[in-house]
Amino acid sequence: MRQKDISVDNMQSIAFLLPALLIKYFTDINIPDEIDKMILVVEKLIDLGVFEEIINEMPGKEIEKINNILKNIENNGSKIGELIGELIIKGE
Repeated sequence: MRQKDISVDNMQSIAFLLPALLIKYFTDINIPDEIDKMILVVEKLIDLGVFEEIINEMPGKEIEKINNILKNIENNGSKIGELIGELIIKGE
């Protein structure tokens, strides 16, 4: 596995992906499939001051499902990290 430095810009872009996907799949707003365009749309929604309103209007049950999935990912993150570390040590 290659180690790669992640820049602040990359981290900011990653942070925009989840909201972009939420808006894409739980609203009627047309969000492009290309990641770079998704990020630009979310940035524009934030600049226009409508991003928070859009998120607040999303179905509560769907947001709750997503929050539960994210909690599971967070809870299992350390286990995944350990497994990846073991694979790196073994040279696989």
